[in-house]
Amino acid sequence: MCFHVDIKYPNRQRAEKPITCYKVLLYNNLRSEYYSFYNLYKYKLNSLYTSFLEEPDREFNRNRIDRLLPPIINRGIHSYSTLDSAKKFIGEDAIFKVSVLVKCTIPEGAEYYYNSGYKEYVSDKIIIGDVMHYKK
Repeated sequence: MCFHVDIKYPNRQRAEKPITCYKVLLYNNLRSEYYSFYNLYKYKLNSLYTSFLEEPDREFNRNRIDRLLPPIINRGIHSYSTLDSAKKFIGEDAIFKVSVLVKCTIPEGAEYYYNSGYKEYVSDKIIIGDVMHYKK
Protein backbone atom coordinates (compact mmCIF):
# COMPACT_ATOMS: atom_id res chain seq x y z
CA MET A 1 0.00 0.00 0.00
CA CYS A 2 1.45 3.36 -0.89
CA PHE A 3 1.02 6.44 1.25
CA HIS A 4 0.51 9.79 -0.47
CA VAL A 5 2.38 12.59 1.27
CA ASP A 6 0.04 15.47 2.15
CA ILE A 7 1.25 18.86 0.89
CA LYS A 8 0.06 20.31 4.21
CA TYR A 9 2.34 17.90 6.11
CA PRO A 10 5.27 17.18 3.76
CA ASN A 11 7.87 16.49 6.44
CA ARG A 12 8.56 13.61 8.80
CA GLN A 13 7.20 14.31 12.29
CA ARG A 14 8.08 12.92 15.71
CA ALA A 15 5.26 11.98 18.09
CA GLU A 16 5.51 14.23 21.15
CA LYS A 17 2.91 12.09 22.91
CA PRO A 18 1.19 8.78 22.11
CA ILE A 19 -1.19 9.04 19.13
CA THR A 20 -4.34 6.92 19.00
CA CYS A 21 -4.92 5.35 15.60
CA TYR A 22 -6.71 2.40 14.01
CA LYS A 23 -5.73 -0.49 11.75
CA VAL A 24 -7.91 -2.78 9.70
CA LEU A 25 -6.56 -6.32 9.85
CA LEU A 26 -7.60 -9.63 8.35
CA TYR A 27 -8.57 -12.23 10.94
CA ASN A 28 -7.92 -15.93 10.40
CA ASN A 29 -10.36 -17.56 12.81
CA LEU A 30 -8.95 -21.06 12.21
CA ARG A 31 -5.59 -19.97 13.61
CA SER A 32 -6.72 -16.96 15.68
CA GLU A 33 -4.17 -14.81 13.83
CA TYR A 34 -4.22 -11.27 12.48
CA TYR A 35 -2.63 -10.10 9.21
CA SER A 36 -2.15 -6.83 7.35
CA PHE A 37 -4.10 -6.45 4.12
CA TYR A 38 -1.45 -5.82 1.51
CA ASN A 39 1.66 -7.64 2.76
CA LEU A 40 -0.05 -10.25 4.94
CA TYR A 41 2.30 -9.30 7.77
CA LYS A 42 1.36 -11.24 10.91
CA TYR A 43 0.46 -9.18 14.01
CA LYS A 44 -0.12 -10.13 17.64
CA LEU A 45 -2.44 -8.04 19.78
CA ASN A 46 -0.93 -5.80 22.47
CA SER A 47 2.52 -5.83 20.85
CA LEU A 48 4.97 -3.18 19.63
CA TYR A 49 6.11 -3.31 15.99
CA THR A 50 8.79 -1.35 14.19
CA SER A 51 9.43 -0.80 10.51
CA PHE A 52 11.74 1.11 8.24
CA LEU A 53 10.01 4.38 7.35
CA GLU A 54 11.28 5.37 3.95
CA GLU A 55 11.65 8.92 2.74
CA PRO A 56 9.03 10.11 0.23
CA ASP A 57 9.85 9.37 -3.38
CA ARG A 58 9.94 13.00 -4.49
CA GLU A 59 11.27 11.99 -7.93
CA PHE A 60 8.16 9.86 -8.59
CA ASN A 61 6.41 12.57 -10.61
CA ARG A 62 9.41 14.14 -12.31
CA ASN A 63 9.00 12.16 -15.54
CA ARG A 64 5.24 11.68 -15.39
CA ILE A 65 2.65 13.52 -17.43
CA ASP A 66 0.55 14.21 -14.34
CA ARG A 67 3.00 15.96 -12.03
CA LEU A 68 0.24 17.00 -9.65
CA LEU A 69 0.34 13.71 -7.77
CA PRO A 70 1.99 13.94 -4.35
CA PRO A 71 5.19 12.10 -3.46
CA ILE A 72 4.61 8.57 -2.15
CA ILE A 73 5.98 6.37 0.63
CA ASN A 74 5.91 2.61 0.08
CA ARG A 75 7.46 1.35 3.33
CA GLY A 76 6.19 2.01 6.84
CA ILE A 77 3.28 0.98 9.06
CA HIS A 78 -0.03 2.32 7.80
CA SER A 79 -2.92 3.25 10.08
CA TYR A 80 -5.98 5.52 10.17
CA SER A 81 -6.33 8.60 12.36
CA THR A 82 -10.09 8.23 12.89
CA LEU A 83 -12.41 5.32 13.48
CA ASP A 84 -14.66 6.56 10.67
CA SER A 85 -11.83 6.53 8.12
CA ALA A 86 -10.95 2.96 9.14
CA LYS A 87 -14.60 1.90 8.85
CA LYS A 88 -14.84 3.39 5.36
CA PHE A 89 -11.96 1.19 4.28
CA ILE A 90 -13.80 -1.98 5.28
CA GLY A 91 -16.69 -1.66 2.81
CA GLU A 92 -19.05 -4.46 1.87
CA ASP A 93 -16.89 -6.85 -0.19
CA ALA A 94 -16.66 -10.50 0.86
CA ILE A 95 -12.99 -10.24 1.86
CA PHE A 96 -13.83 -7.47 4.29
CA LYS A 97 -16.20 -9.74 6.22
CA VAL A 98 -13.10 -11.35 7.77
CA SER A 99 -11.60 -8.01 8.74
CA VAL A 100 -11.44 -6.45 12.20
CA LEU A 101 -10.76 -2.97 13.51
CA VAL A 102 -7.93 -2.71 15.98
CA LYS A 103 -7.26 0.28 18.22
CA CYS A 104 -3.56 1.09 18.10
CA THR A 105 -1.04 3.64 19.35
CA ILE A 106 1.83 5.37 17.63
CA PRO A 107 4.15 5.66 20.65
CA GLU A 108 5.87 8.80 21.86
CA GLY A 109 9.11 9.33 19.92
CA ALA A 110 7.95 7.42 16.84
CA GLU A 111 8.41 9.07 13.48
CA TYR A 112 5.47 9.43 11.12
CA TYR A 113 3.83 11.23 8.21
CA TYR A 114 0.17 12.28 8.21
CA ASN A 115 -2.28 12.69 5.33
CA SER A 116 -5.20 14.89 6.36
CA GLY A 117 -7.25 14.12 3.24
CA TYR A 118 -7.24 10.35 3.71
CA LYS A 119 -6.86 10.62 7.49
CA GLU A 120 -3.95 8.17 7.45
CA TYR A 121 -0.58 7.81 9.12
CA VAL A 122 2.50 5.95 8.05
CA SER A 123 4.93 5.43 10.93
CA ASP A 124 8.05 3.58 12.01
CA LYS A 125 6.46 2.20 15.21
CA ILE A 126 3.01 1.11 16.31
CA ILE A 127 1.50 -0.71 19.26
CA ILE A 128 -1.23 -3.06 18.06
CA GLY A 129 -3.91 -2.87 20.73
CA ASP A 130 -7.21 -4.68 21.10
CA VAL A 131 -9.91 -5.58 18.59
CA MET A 132 -12.80 -3.15 18.67
CA HIS A 133 -16.41 -4.33 18.48
CA TYR A 134 -18.64 -2.13 16.39
CA LYS A 135 -21.71 -2.17 14.15
CA LYS A 136 -21.24 -1.63 10.41
